[in-house]
Amino acid sequence: MYGFLEGILYGLLLCVLVGPIFFKILQTSVEGGSIAGIALAAGQWLGDFMYIAAVFVGATFISTALADEATKQNFIFYLGTVGGSMLMLMGASMLRAAPPTSVVEQADNKPRKRGLALLFGQGFLINTINPFPLFFWVSLMGSTIGGGYDSSNQIAVFVGTMGTVIATDLIKIYLAKQLRLLLKPQYIIYVRRVAAVALMAFGLLLLLRSVSA
Repeated sequence: MYGFLEGILYGLLLCVLVGPIFFKILQTSVEGGSIAGIALAAGQWLGDFMYIAAVFVGATFISTALADEATKQNFIFYLGTVGGSMLMLMGASMLRAAPPTSVVEQADNKPRKRGLALLFGQGFLINTINPFPLFFWVSLMGSTIGGGYDSSNQIAVFVGTMGTVIATDLIKIYLAKQLRLLLKPQYIIYVRRVAAVALMAFGLLLLLRSVSA
């Protein structure tokens, strides 16, 4: 039980740390509604589940590899360079793309399957091209191992963390949808621009970190 409660605390910590996916979820939910926001968030969740599975299956190998400073720096450099560039390109494309004539009307329509699949892929990409979620899950596994947790409590920590992440993402999506109902279309466009600039800023930061690492 204490493992699950500890996981909730870790999940709340992740929610406080605002990353690029936060701004993308906000922009997508405001423009496309709840279904579109959930599709994007689900891609992020899949990326987290993938990292969690990798940590459980190869905890020893991953911890050993990242413990080697040279290997860790190479990982940060290559993934950070590619990830930072992609975030900047994604943000730039959002700035250049012409917004729908009526964003609110578009959000009230049922999103097409192709559009949802694209959003799902974007969420997955934004989460996985950033090396820091992997470091978080590896650190979390290291914390449970160092704390002498048995396998059931280890699983409880990760379940509590991911459950909290999913719950808070759904709350963000709901609140963003309510915000959409209060905003005029021209102000909704500003939300897109803020999200685009935020993605570009995070991409630049990731590039600078990878180069200086």
